[in-house]
Amino acid sequence: MKGKPFKQMVGSDILFQVGDTHIVGKSLRALLRDYAIQEGIMFDRVKNEPTRLTYLCKGEGCPWRIHASSMIDGGTMKIKTYNNIHECYRVYNNVEARLKWISGKFEGVVKSNPDVKIGVISDLLMENFKVTVDIQRPYKAKKRALHGLAKDHVECFKYLRKYAYTVQHCNPDGCHLKGQYKGVLLATVALDANSGVYPLAVCICEQDTKDSWCWFLKNLKQYLKYPLNRYYARHIYASFRIKHPRLDLKKIFWAASRSTNIYDYKSAIEEIGLVEEDAKISGVPCSHAMATISHASGRDTLKDRVAEFVHQSLTKNAYVQTYKSMIHPLPDLTMWPEVQAAPLIPPPLHATSGRSKLQRRREPIDRPKHSRHKKLVHPLPNQGHPLVHPLLSLHQRPNMNRKYHSS
Repeated sequence: MKGKPFKQMVGSDILFQVGDTHIVGKSLRALLRDYAIQEGIMFDRVKNEPTRLTYLCKGEGCPWRIHASSMIDGGTMKIKTYNNIHECYRVYNNVEARLKWISGKFEGVVKSNPDVKIGVISDLLMENFKVTVDIQRPYKAKKRALHGLAKDHVECFKYLRKYAYTVQHCNPDGCHLKGQYKGVLLATVALDANSGVYPLAVCICEQDTKDSWCWFLKNLKQYLKYPLNRYYARHIYASFRIKHPRLDLKKIFWAASRSTNIYDYKSAIEEIGLVEEDAKISGVPCSHAMATISHASGRDTLKDRVAEFVHQSLTKNAYVQTYKSMIHPLPDLTMWPEVQAAPLIPPPLHATSGRSKLQRRREPIDRPKHSRHKKLVHPLPNQGHPLVHPLLSLHQRPNMNRKYHSS
């Protein structure tokens, strides 16, 4: 008797029928494991051979049973007999939810968020599959998924030279990588003629160190015509705040750091000096440049002479030239040309001792975080006095000799 191929709608429950066929026995076994977790049952595998299988429900007195065997072609397994009646209670702590099964179900979650907590995986198991497991199984499942992710990243490194060659021939820009190798992305940006952020160059290095920055800036300086003397605004403000902690100065400082042209910058610097004379930074303010040009040239010729006072990089022609190049799509990986060069290997992983820190290192000027610890006092049953938590200090404990009267 010919069978019919098994079909399951996406998101629907697994329903077996006599006559269903499966391409290989492994697919049927995987479906049976999903079915066991779906229905909350555990199997007694009476027969579990490559050419036939017979599963029973372990529930006491439960008549559920399925039997399947290989067809004459040797590559298809067909369900011969099937009793779909259950007379047992649902099992939540199901041993069918094994390590490999959990890893397969949550591989996508771990890949999209490698820092996902173990408790989140346990909660998703209960929410989506109604399964509770010990903490070791989701922990090992996450570790297994991360191991597979690491293999994928190592595999990708051999395509970097091909990718770089293809990008150079398709687009004049660069890109950066993401993954578990925890490198640091160094980048420089500039402002276009419309005050928009324009990326100049990126560099991937192992750590944010002085040597990495020196190497990056040394190579970048070869393509720029002006010196690279730049500082982090956050670090400048850390020193500025020590002597000038006022809130209004903080707002003006950041307004100056975010200014996109020399006029707004000098205006903010001038305002800092007006608010507090000691904080004034040297410089000649030029907030009324247009009025000065108009006074010197005359209102009638102002429109023609303004261009003489505007830098070439801020003209419309410069803006059009910046974005005239088209970003071409990259061809498929199979179409990347071979590059005759030594294969690239991933950088070494630097394992740190102890648990990884989840919070950034706080600056000396940062305010200390408030403690969230609370006093724990539990009432004793049928008594009026509290039971004091043993971790409380002596001066925090209430007077235990005091008498309490119940209302």
